[in-house]
Amino acid sequence: MKNIIVVTSLIVTFWLSTSAASASIMYTELDHSIDGSTQRDYEYSWFYDVNADGVDDFGFLYTTDNRTYSAGRWVGSNLYVWGVAGSQVTTGGPLGLDANIDGNLGFINSNHLIKYYYSQWDAECSQWGCTRDAGSATSHDGSWNDGYNTARGYLGFSLFDGTDTSFGWFNLTLNDRGTGTVHGYALESDYNTPILAGQTFSEVAEPDAPVEVPVPGTFLLLIAGLLGLQLSYRASKQLR
Repeated sequence: MKNIIVVTSLIVTFWLSTSAASASIMYTELDHSIDGSTQRDYEYSWFYDVNADGVDDFGFLYTTDNRTYSAGRWVGSNLYVWGVAGSQVTTGGPLGLDANIDGNLGFINSNHLIKYYYSQWDAECSQWGCTRDAGSATSHDGSWNDGYNTARGYLGFSLFDGTDTSFGWFNLTLNDRGTGTVHGYALESDYNTPILAGQTFSEVAEPDAPVEVPVPGTFLLLIAGLLGLQLSYRASKQLR
């Protein structure tokens, strides 16, 4: 009967280990505000250690510049992101939910996410007439800029340790001037494994290669049967 007890223990251990085997994505919820003012010169930078190894992996920089001249003024604001020590971010604009983040995407060391520029000038006139009318102009030239609209989506990233690559994402909401929110980030800790934008937990098996794992009810029935055999064996010994 000792063998039955040992087998039962091993089954329980196996079930617990398979239940915990799917946790390979490190997800961090932040809701960190990117805030600043375009009414003055301003610079703000912050860093993220996405794999929790004590070394910063990515930096963000938000800047504004405000200049006033005798004939007008201009205001600019920028938001940059860059990778530290070989880390990279995806090129272009925001990725949509469930976008596949892997080595097939384009990665770069830095991305100019938001580039906002506004200029205003006075008319230039003299007694002989005006050579320039008063006016203004606005431009939005960052990779995440969408005119005056707020952009929300995912910024993919990769970490390279010299041999293997890990993939992950930042979830961002940015307005046209570069302020907004970093909602969180996630890292697939299994090397060279893709991650979906917005994914916060790993699947037990890939969709195209399902692996059948006994459900908890099957284990409970098996354990109950083995325990029944043990009780039956003990009862038969007492009747002898």
